[in-house]
Amino acid sequence: MPGILRQGFVEKLHADVLRFQRLFPEYAERELIVVVAYEEYDEKRLLDEALEQGYFLASVADYVFTLTVPPGFEGWDFNSVLRVA
Repeated sequence: MPGILRQGFVEKLHADVLRFQRLFPEYAERELIVVVAYEEYDEKRLLDEALEQGYFLASVADYVFTLTVPPGFEGWDFNSVLRVA
């Protein structure tokens, strides 16, 4: 079912993000912000895992989009990491 955050998604997304600069070098100097959007999730720890990776969370319920930004949260600076990779 689409929209369900499942086990393994965060790891796959992380690998995809790390390949981004190699695939699209024309965007290397732009800020990269990663948002994980979901309708449901299998386990709450998946949300925590996404936040720990520096990904923003966005949920959709009853046609309402909610961006989750916990106090003190700082998204990961992917571009600084990608330039090294």
